[in-house]
Amino acid sequence: MLVRMQCTEWLRLLDLYVASTARHSESIAALSHSTVSNEARGFDREWEECELASARSASIKRQMYDHLLYHECALTARSVSILKWRLRA
Repeated sequence: MLVRMQCTEWLRLLDLYVASTARHSESIAALSHSTVSNEARGFDREWEECELASARSASIKRQMYDHLLYHECALTARSVSILKWRLRA
């Protein structure tokens, strides 16, 4: 049986990803609100915030993939090879 140790770096990245995706969701809701209210200035500001939040989430997600590939703290050999295959696509 495979025993997996808790990895503090993985947990840190996971917490960051949860927070960043929540912020991305909030920025999408704000963008939707500014679209409905026809506030051109608000829309531009909210669009920029959505783009920044999306990029932040993508960056953290990439860090998580890299961590799993190189640290392999929570993966079996099969899941590492599947993950490497997905990242090449």
